[in-house]
Amino acid sequence: MILINLMKIKNNTLKTFFYPLLAIFAFYINFYYGNLGLHPIDTFTFFDTGFNITIGEHPIKDTWIISGIIGDYLQALFFKIFGLNWNSYIYHSSILNALVAIIFFFYLKKLGLNDLESFLFAVSLSILCYPVVGTPFTYLHSYTFSIISIIIFLLGVISKKNIFFFILPFSMFVAFLSMQLPSGIINIILIISLFIFFITSKKNILIIYHFLAGLFLSISLFIFYLLYIEISLKDFLEQYIFFPLSLGSGRLLDSNTAFESAKLINKLNFKSLFLDFKFIYLFLFSHLILIFLQRKTYFNNKDFLVIDLTVISSCFAFIFHQLITANQIFIFSQIPFISALFYFRAKNTFKNKNFVKIFFTLIMIFLTLKYHLRFNEGRKFMDLQEVNFNKSVKASILDTKFNNLKWITAGYKNNPLEEIKYLKEAIYLLKEEKEKKMVITHYQFFSLILNQNLYVPNRWYFPDNTFPVSKNNTYYDSYKTFLINKVKKEQINTIYIIMEDPEFFKEIFLGYFKDGCRFDKKNNLVVTIDLKNCL
Repeated sequence: MILINLMKIKNNTLKTFFYPLLAIFAFYINFYYGNLGLHPIDTFTFFDTGFNITIGEHPIKDTWIISGIIGDYLQALFFKIFGLNWNSYIYHSSILNALVAIIFFFYLKKLGLNDLESFLFAVSLSILCYPVVGTPFTYLHSYTFSIISIIIFLLGVISKKNIFFFILPFSMFVAFLSMQLPSGIINIILIISLFIFFITSKKNILIIYHFLAGLFLSISLFIFYLLYIEISLKDFLEQYIFFPLSLGSGRLLDSNTAFESAKLINKLNFKSLFLDFKFIYLFLFSHLILIFLQRKTYFNNKDFLVIDLTVISSCFAFIFHQLITANQIFIFSQIPFISALFYFRAKNTFKNKNFVKIFFTLIMIFLTLKYHLRFNEGRKFMDLQEVNFNKSVKASILDTKFNNLKWITAGYKNNPLEEIKYLKEAIYLLKEEKEKKMVITHYQFFSLILNQNLYVPNRWYFPDNTFPVSKNNTYYDSYKTFLINKVKKEQINTIYIIMEDPEFFKEIFLGYFKDGCRFDKKNNLVVTIDLKNCL
């Protein structure tokens, strides 16, 4: 009896051990690659905006954002807990990567995979999910929280526990407030799947009651946030809904101002539609083949019908969203997500044919290594695939707050020290400027480094794609009013434009002011605009 009890304790200990092991692995793999090189406009997405919240500046109200606000507030929380430094920034994305891996592991165990199988798929997900970017990023936040939302729904279907349907709206809200897409499409799919599950579960009204209760509480909290921060509903709708919708429609309808690389018309070719996602399709279509083979008994299990519909439609939704983004592909973690479901079905279909399970598991492992080398080691998402990382330098020479970051960008891949020299000059100029100034930059870290409010007007600076530049743009006057009011309210005297091409952005921002502005080029990255004679 004692021996049996000891064996049970040992077995439970081993099972429990998988959770911390997975959490540590998922955290540190993202932490490592988040410190390897950078792409300024994407790398510093929440850096200054997160810091600004700690000093009373808020997205939408004080910063034109067009993208999610959840990342800003989460980053502000991490800065409060871990200090105003780069490590706090990477902790943010690394913990999120660990969180989604653990939730995925838990879901796979509930689905019916054993601990080792679940661990293998969860490790694969953690390698291909957040590390492709490494640093906190709006698209990855929305994508990751969308995956979490899908898993919460699936856990509700599997366990029949209403708590999951109560939690689901919170996760859906967090995903949507991280970025409108892909979460918007995924949320629609989840609502449809919820309705189907409600019908197939003999119309268990408690499912709907719990979901609506969670939805009501989520909406109430959001309304309270808007009122407490004093963000007008008009500003929220304009910046977060209507202007982004105009951008999305432009990509779908081939607008002249839309990113060429994000126009759907340019993706309607065999490579973009099929070859880029061929291995995701491999497991998707393999899964559909298994369903076909089981067609005589398949529809007897309504729960798995709902699970399959949700996972497969979500996978196609992620692919569609990827087609209309200007980013490198970041959804390869769909491979372990869909392959785990396929593995589960194959495991129950070919009970005496282990070679089927082994064959597809080896393919999944091979693909994980393949995309790990390309996107994590090669940093392809950050456009660093042509960079020699041996030429990177310690970012602490720019500022000690950047401890652990290996600084190298695509723009200065042969001489990162030159870029750092210009940035240090910019920091010196900002320190010497005693009057109030506004900074317009892709290097969104100056506010935190200087511990100053630099009245940053935008999160991103892509003309007519993240803020209106053309006077024909429906939202041009709204943005111009937002910018001018911010300058006047804060009594800004000088705008510092710190970019790889500051002259280009100087011409854009001069267009929002009256004639008479004076400007001065300080170095290859810095141009200043004196506003005293043009407001």
